[in-house]
Amino acid sequence: MIEHEGRYSRDRTPVTGGVYSIPERLKEIDKHLFVMFNRRTQKYEVHDSRQLGSTLACELPYDALDARAISYVRERYGQNIFALMARIDRENAENEQRQYDEVIDRAQYKTKEALRYLDMNTHTDDIPEELIAE
Repeated sequence: MIEHEGRYSRDRTPVTGGVYSIPERLKEIDKHLFVMFNRRTQKYEVHDSRQLGSTLACELPYDALDARAISYVRERYGQNIFALMARIDRENAENEQRQYDEVIDRAQYKTKEALRYLDMNTHTDDIPEELIAE
């Protein structure tokens, strides 16, 4: 579901203020966060306008919109970002290592083929291009 900050939708009502200023305080965590109340589930939701597709970042597990929401979002939002960054870094490192290993394996294979050719053809020092070309 794609929601827009401040706009009503079929099941959701925007929450723009309140006694504890939770929507405003969420903006201090990230300016793209906004709060909606889901009338169907009777739950508060935090949305991120930058997300493609569904804007839902998390559903709050509390019946009231209070300071617990700030702690919950700060904890989840921070952990998710750091976990995501760590996963991306790990996957990038794995991909780089895999590419490096493939280059080394190809070079090792080509070297073995060239040495095998030279062992069988002791009358020449020339290695045919097709043995060493990519």
